[in-house]
Amino acid sequence: MRKNPEYGTERTASYTAKRLLLSRGFSVMMAAGHELFDLVAWRGKDEMIFLLVKSSRSPVSIGSYRPEVRKLTSIVKENSHPGEIQFWIKSWNEWLRYRILPGGAVSIGGDLL
Repeated sequence: MRKNPEYGTERTASYTAKRLLLSRGFSVMMAAGHELFDLVAWRGKDEMIFLLVKSSRSPVSIGSYRPEVRKLTSIVKENSHPGEIQFWIKSWNEWLRYRILPGGAVSIGGDLL
């Protein structure tokens, strides 16, 4: 069986994102199969985040993930998920975080959560 070279970095980024969310008071569930989302996080009854996590060993932007963003924006347009949909990219030693809206992705500035 041939290994996916990105598996290790993607998996590590998901676990790092999970730890960050847990440290901010969220409950976190890792999604099995990674069909649409890697993580589902919630804090209380009113705050829920569906999260797709990617990583890159070289500098990237959200433009590098157009197919994923299109898929996520279509989900937002359908209004089929409660809460927010976010897309996080672990690039070098920084997190690029985006909130997905019906028209595309908007950068989330500031500190993590």
